[in-house]
Amino acid sequence: EYTNFVALEQSSPGADYNIVTKAGIPTETDFLTFTTPLLDPTEDTDILLTPLPMVGSYSPALDLRDISMGSRTRINMTLSRIVSRFDIINDEKLSHLTITGVSMGHGRKGVTFFPVVPVEDADPDKTLITYPDRDFDGANANKGTQTGAFYSYPSPIADKGYLIIKGKYALNQTDIPQEVSYMVEFEQSVAGTGGYIEVKPNHRYTVRITDADPFKLDVNITVSDWTDGGDFEYQPENELAIGTLTGVGATVIASNNTATVSPDETEYFSIPFTSNSEAECSIVYTSSAGGSAEWLKTEITPVTRAGSASYTCKVSKADSYSGNLFPKAIILLRSKAGREESQIAVKADVGVPGIAAAAVTPSEPDAANTYTAGSESPDVITGTLNMQKQANAGTTSSMKLTVTAKGGSRIVGLPAWLKADKTEGHSTEAIDYTLMLDQNAKDFPTGSFPANAAATFEIQNLSDAAKKVTVTVNVTEAP
Repeated sequence: EYTNFVALEQSSPGADYNIVTKAGIPTETDFLTFTTPLLDPTEDTDILLTPLPMVGSYSPALDLRDISMGSRTRINMTLSRIVSRFDIINDEKLSHLTITGVSMGHGRKGVTFFPVVPVEDADPDKTLITYPDRDFDGANANKGTQTGAFYSYPSPIADKGYLIIKGKYALNQTDIPQEVSYMVEFEQSVAGTGGYIEVKPNHRYTVRITDADPFKLDVNITVSDWTDGGDFEYQPENELAIGTLTGVGATVIASNNTATVSPDETEYFSIPFTSNSEAECSIVYTSSAGGSAEWLKTEITPVTRAGSASYTCKVSKADSYSGNLFPKAIILLRSKAGREESQIAVKADVGVPGIAAAAVTPSEPDAANTYTAGSESPDVITGTLNMQKQANAGTTSSMKLTVTAKGGSRIVGLPAWLKADKTEGHSTEAIDYTLMLDQNAKDFPTGSFPANAAATFEIQNLSDAAKKVTVTVNVTEAP
């Protein structure tokens, strides 16, 4: 593109007040846009072959504005390839597979030079491509280790790239070879754990084929640094390992995956973990009320220890939250590079609702209706609501109850003939509910009175339905 290179012009080279008076060609901005030649997936011959693109790096700062740099200067620059190499080990006599071609799915078209970053298209749907097939040939093709069988640009983990290996499979020499194609994901799993392998520049990936059938290809992948030749077996482990949770104050930790906290406190617990990639700690609320009650916050901090990939995720009450809902939450600790995830359930110790007759004019008619607390057993807490049937069905018979519950409250299971002015509340801890008899409703008690245990319903903690009071309703007749 550039056939005419023009040097930039400076006002006073070598002086402190020197400035650039005229940009050269190409400009620094132009340089930052340079990429490798971009692959076109529609061109069958558009594949990577040797010689391969390389970049150089020089660690010390080199100030090109210094006039002394105008003389010849010797520097030591390290060159590295900006592509990845795949070696394939296959013995067709053992695997019964004859590989004929290799390509790559979810690959990148190229990379930028400054810095080396995979190219992204303006249209996200065109960022990832399928490479054109490259013939699998060479002196050792299908006889052992074929080096340089395929080259690709770097592939970040998020791309979930994969090799495409095509060929012919025949279990016996008398069988007619059938065309086969396999997807080899850049993913390894050991003992049920693992993750995607990031395809990095200047690295070699050795794909060893261990078994094949018409539908599946078993492979092992090893990774080597292309420069020094020192290779290592890729044995993926769980990238994110959780330590023992440490509770603060009244927090109770159970089985290291459940924490019960007090909503009256602000400090809850810490999750120590190690991760060889960046991690995130997020919160998911499991009840519908959680969308408007984000009462928790998390914060990840590194543990200051040299050479350590240790972190702590602190879970505490959100500073800005002043509501009275505390729905169950799940803390998700996730590795951004892999698919590892750990979950810790968080419940607020909200308690059983307290129920009493309202302090002012609870009953209408006066003293006709009453509420009496019953059992105070931790497992079964009860109460009794006495409602009076009026001689005239048009006369209101109601009882106002004050329900006090940190976490809000709700009424569940009312009979059709017992109405409530509302069924839940959480604006404050203490909520007034007015219960009214509907003597014309279906299934209203008839016959002899009192109708003891005519119905039952529950008053639950809105943030924890297991914390509840079972109320028995007795209906009497007005004298």
